[in-house]
Amino acid sequence: GIREEEIREIKTPALIIWGEDDEAVPLAIGRRLDGNLPESRLFVVPESAHLPFEEKPEVVSREILKFLD
Repeated sequence: GIREEEIREIKTPALIIWGEDDEAVPLAIGRRLDGNLPESRLFVVPESAHLPFEEKPEVVSREILKFLD
């Protein structure tokens, strides 16, 4: 797998979308990823689990459009 040192070298802007109640991959992992990616922004989808894009498509699509703007 990719090491944290390698992740820190990625300079591409990234939007990280994570479900607030994700039990498959805990939010702590998303927070750590966000902390290691220098040009990232973490968006935590409230009341959503592992598939926020299916559970809250309007919320997720709105956030993606804001990120791209």
